[in-house]
Amino acid sequence: MPALKRFTALLLCALLSACAISTQSTFKGGPAPGKAIVIVGGAFLVPNFGPAGQVDEIEVVSLPLRVPAVLSEASASFRRYDPTTGDDLDKLVLEDPSPELIPVPLSKPNKLLSLPDPVERFGSTNYAIVQVTPGDWFLDRQIVRSMNSTTIVRSVKEDKLRAGVPVFHVEAGEVLYVGDVVLASGQYLRDLDPQKYSRLRANSWNLAIAGNVEAMKTSVAERIDTSLIRYRPMTQFGE
Repeated sequence: MPALKRFTALLLCALLSACAISTQSTFKGGPAPGKAIVIVGGAFLVPNFGPAGQVDEIEVVSLPLRVPAVLSEASASFRRYDPTTGDDLDKLVLEDPSPELIPVPLSKPNKLLSLPDPVERFGSTNYAIVQVTPGDWFLDRQIVRSMNSTTIVRSVKEDKLRAGVPVFHVEAGEVLYVGDVVLASGQYLRDLDPQKYSRLRANSWNLAIAGNVEAMKTSVAERIDTSLIRYRPMTQFGE
């Protein structure tokens, strides 16, 4: 190979390697000065979980959830707010996987009450890692879609937050996992805790907060130093 071509090839290889390293290590060093990093998941829980699919904890959130029985897509977004007034300030901009939205993946929405699939414990959890402005954040809205309709459930009513909305606080310099926002079927919750959730309709969809630190760290280990991550789960506004 001529010297010039060899040098060009090596330079191109070096540039590509540098780009790859830069992309993969975006969050390895923690947040930028004055910023924080938030990790939040989204999931879809159906009544065919096994031991490998258990979550650490799950709490149904007292938000009105008007969603169709058959879903094709669901997502959620967060916004910063002033806790002294309940006023919203700005949107949480997610760098991955898409701006402003945390997708809740639905693997088989038409089979909510079907017999368990041995290879599908429940819908997978999708984790977003985001650098944000420190402060207080709330679940701004949920968007759920069926074949023929789209439903948007907003957390702000008359410019104030509804009671029970999932919220979290993050300080500058923190790398914080706040848990997962999930849509859980009534049947899933009744199977999980019959005494606590016996009054839920089996074919209902319920907004809930869950957490699974071990699964989260396994999923994000290639993108961030997991030793930096703290776990402080979302709570509910007004509590």
